[in-house]
Amino acid sequence: MTDANYEEERLALDRERLKLEKTRAEMERSFFYKNSGVLLTAAISLAAVLVSATQIWSAYITKAKEIEVNSIQNQAALDLAGKDQELKWKTALLNYVTTNMESIFSKDKEKSSRYLSVMLATFQTKYGYTDDVVQNISTLVHPKEEPIPTNSLAPDVDELIKSFRGPDRLIASNQLIALSQTKPNAVVNALINNVLDADDELSYRVNLYIAFTLSRMESGWKGTEEQRNRLINLRKTRNYLDETFKRRIEEAILNWQHA
Repeated sequence: MTDANYEEERLALDRERLKLEKTRAEMERSFFYKNSGVLLTAAISLAAVLVSATQIWSAYITKAKEIEVNSIQNQAALDLAGKDQELKWKTALLNYVTTNMESIFSKDKEKSSRYLSVMLATFQTKYGYTDDVVQNISTLVHPKEEPIPTNSLAPDVDELIKSFRGPDRLIASNQLIALSQTKPNAVVNALINNVLDADDELSYRVNLYIAFTLSRMESGWKGTEEQRNRLINLRKTRNYLDETFKRRIEEAILNWQHA
C-alpha cells in the first residue's frame, strides 16, 4: 500500500468516526428533548423532597432544643424549691435547739434524751441531717456511757433493737452501747441478725441505727466475716445512696474486728 492509499484510508476512518459521533449526539439530544418534561418534574420533586427533609430535620432539632431547655428550667425550679424547703426545715430545727438548749444539754440524761427523741420524731425529713444533729449532740452531752452492772436488771437486747423503729431509737442505741461492755457477743449477734434487707423507710432507720451503734462500740465490735458482709451487702441497696446512711455503714465496717 502506497502512502497515498494509506492516507485515504485514514481519512475515510475519520469521516466514519465523525458520523458516529454526530449520530450519537443527535440521539442524546433527542432523548433529553423527548423526556425533558419528565426529567424536569423529577428534578423538581427531588428538590422538594430535599427541602422538606431539611425543614423536618430543622424542626426536629428546634423541638429537641426546646425540650432540653424546658427540662433544664424545670429541674432548676425543682432544685430551687427543694433547697428552699430544706432551708425551712433547717431553720425550724435550729430554732428548736436554740429554744430548748438548756433541756437538750441538761445533765439529766433522761430529760436530755426525751428532748432529743422529740427532735427525731418532729424533724424527720428526707434530708437526713436530723439524725446527724441528734447523734452529734448526744455525743457531746453523753460522751461515754457507764457500763450496766452485771447484777442489774438489764434490758432485753431484741426489745432495744425494736426501738430503732420509733422515736426512742437514740436512747436504745445508747443502752446497747452500754450493754455491749458486759455482753458484747449477745449485742453484736442481735444487731447483725436484725439487719433488714428490704429497701424501704423502715429498713433505712433500723439499719442506720444498727450501723450507728456498731460504729460507736469502744475498741471495735468483734464478729465473723459473714457478719461483716451483712453490712457490706447494704452497699447494694438504694438506701446507700443517702450520704448519712452511707457514712454510718462505712464507719461500722471500719470499726469491725475479726472475732
